[in-house]
Amino acid sequence: MDEKTDHDLLIRLDEKVDAILKKQDKFEENYKDHAKRLNKLEGFRGQIIGFAAAMSFGISFLVSKLGSMFGGN
Repeated sequence: MDEKTDHDLLIRLDEKVDAILKKQDKFEENYKDHAKRLNKLEGFRGQIIGFAAAMSFGISFLVSKLGSMFGGN
């Protein structure tokens, strides 16, 4: 039988822990990249919503003024 010593098992365990730590580091890098891109997208979305709100206000104001100029209530 191929019996492993405690030393052999500890070496295997150490290798597995190293592999897990490398994967965790890669995950953290990917997470930072995704967070950065999402922040940019959310900022752009805020700008679009602000622009749409300003346009809506401007059009409503213009329509109300034109309506009152041409005999509206």
